[in-house]
Amino acid sequence: MIRSFLAAAAILAAGPLSAQSMRAAEGRPAYDVGIPEPSQPTVFFANIKDGATVTSPVALEFGSLAIMIGAIGDFEDYFSGHHHLLIDVTADDLDLTQPIPATENIIHFGGGERRAVLGLLPGTYTLQLLAGDDNHVPHDPPVMSAPITITVVE
Repeated sequence: MIRSFLAAAAILAAGPLSAQSMRAAEGRPAYDVGIPEPSQPTVFFANIKDGATVTSPVALEFGSLAIMIGAIGDFEDYFSGHHHLLIDVTADDLDLTQPIPATENIIHFGGGERRAVLGLLPGTYTLQLLAGDDNHVPHDPPVMSAPITITVVE
């Protein structure tokens, strides 16, 4: 355990590595798992892709790179935030200089949650993740996923 930690610390001290390089350095297969390699901080859906057909309840897993995700107040000295799930709303519909509102279509995960289970009726939905700071204000530039469309069937 200590040896693994020291090896990881040495790797991190050497400078930033790509996700593929980190997997290889950690002795894991260096294959593409569909996680984006950002040029800037990003959030994404880790278990569902655009165009997916799913059944309800819909389990979602949220991923992030180059931004610390946690509960409000957890990472005051770091670039951090928490997830907001937009359902049939996109970031283009919001004033990204103001706090993200809480509505039935905009769910806040201020506790740092990285998973959600939604009971959605059959139909087509647009989903997007948007990170917000401790005051629910989006970062500048905004840290958000691409919108995805899912279809929920019985």
